[in-house]
Amino acid sequence: MNRVDLAQKLNDIIANYNNVSSDVEAFFKALKEYAEQLREEEKRAAAEGLTEEELEIFDLLFKDELSQADKDKVKRAAQHLLQKLQDVDTRKTVLTVDWYKDVMLQGRVKKLLGDILDKELPNSYDTQQFTEKRDTVYQHVYKLAAQGQRYWA
Repeated sequence: MNRVDLAQKLNDIIANYNNVSSDVEAFFKALKEYAEQLREEEKRAAAEGLTEEELEIFDLLFKDELSQADKDKVKRAAQHLLQKLQDVDTRKTVLTVDWYKDVMLQGRVKKLLGDILDKELPNSYDTQQFTEKRDTVYQHVYKLAAQGQRYWA
């Protein structure tokens, strides 16, 4: 389970508790399971040699049946993409406040992601896979921005 799924799971646990106001014991059991899954993700990030944020992007970019060399390229792509998202110049010019509300800025963010991934992803990604991965990462970054969260804060 990746970090995006874990975040959704926590939201589901809380929503279920708030809506049902039921079994407190079941609520705490679900929270305990969630905490264990979170620890497993932390261990996986360490095993992959990535930060948790890098692992999140790596999971979005990953595809089955990658060679070790291609897997390493995808890791580097995740790292470079995160570095670019956190870059001060990028935040001043592309990831400005409320960029997700402006169609032109949305296009600039999508282009930025596409340019980085085009340089970084292995050649084993065909055009359809590349487009799908770029769009997946864009939607993730967009969703974080719309929720007031971001990698670049």
